[in-house]
Amino acid sequence: MIIKDLSVEHVENFVPQEWQENTWNMCQEGMKNLLKLDSPVMEHSRVYELEGHPIVIMGAIYKWGNYWTSWAFVSDHGVKAPFCFVREVKAAIPQYMDELGIERLEATTNRSNKKARRFAEFLGFKHEGVLAKYGLDGEDYDVLSITREDLK
Repeated sequence: MIIKDLSVEHVENFVPQEWQENTWNMCQEGMKNLLKLDSPVMEHSRVYELEGHPIVIMGAIYKWGNYWTSWAFVSDHGVKAPFCFVREVKAAIPQYMDELGIERLEATTNRSNKKARRFAEFLGFKHEGVLAKYGLDGEDYDVLSITREDLK
């Protein structure tokens, strides 16, 4: 497993799973522009590669204080090798939180996407509630979080 800083090239060549395509299409141009501008918003974004294929791109965006929001897109290669990258990501979360001084890391998942919620829960995120009509198409989303205390 190789972990790299996310680049414009990674974003241009990344192919997400089918269920993430709509969201990806809306985010892709904005991500490329932020990377080209060397925006601090993308400073903590990474790509996980296995055998030369990107399997997941992910990052965290600073909100305020010690509060951050996480995001991730998984490729078909990631689905074929889930245990490999899931263990890597799970192990990286405490290090990431310590490195950046994060007290609370939040994730949102489309309520109809049970795989995404299970992935977040496996990583240690706890379900907190539902964000009604939160998505771009009016979909409901689950909100999950992990705190420094949860890691103990």
